[in-house]
Amino acid sequence: MRPDGGDFLFAHALIRDAIYDGLLKTRRRDLHRKAARWFATRDLVLHAEHLERAEDPETARAHLAAARAQAGEYRYETALRLVSRGIALAAGADRFALQILEGDFLHDLGSMKEALSGYERALAVAVSDADRCRAWIGLAAVKRVTDDVDGAFADLDRAELPTGGEVLVDGIPLSVIGPRAFREQVGAVMQQDQCPLQWDVP
Repeated sequence: MRPDGGDFLFAHALIRDAIYDGLLKTRRRDLHRKAARWFATRDLVLHAEHLERAEDPETARAHLAAARAQAGEYRYETALRLVSRGIALAAGADRFALQILEGDFLHDLGSMKEALSGYERALAVAVSDADRCRAWIGLAAVKRVTDDVDGAFADLDRAELPTGGEVLVDGIPLSVIGPRAFREQVGAVMQQDQCPLQWDVP
């Protein structure tokens, strides 16, 4: 061990690993859980990583939060890595949220082929009408960019499902706008080759 300010660091990784491997699994999980609590308000990436090592049920949701934070700082490579890891650990609604976020990130990065696959995977794990609507809108957004206008319109038609006001378009529930009016609005935007519309799920 060697001092580092008010802390101590292992002088060699092999020493650290030997001590870590000697801990009981229950002790390891407990220490990782405590570390996760400490990092919760300091570093969301380390928070998620420690929760994973603690085998905590909130792991996938922590990866989702960390990925969003990294993307907010334009660190998309790290954000995509967190999303990918979160998807591998998630189930149900958490899996959909991570999968749709992957599609959004890839869309924003201009990787349309990969974004299309991401939204298709999100659609496959959607658990509600609102989820399916969100996935179809994502697919339509990709096809608008790739000039597949007919495909985009078809996806928007499929998105005409009862959403209970959960899906937002520019902050307004899709059920308020009306899916048909939304489709016509997007059609007009496509003809102008621009897309000021943004959509999100709160």
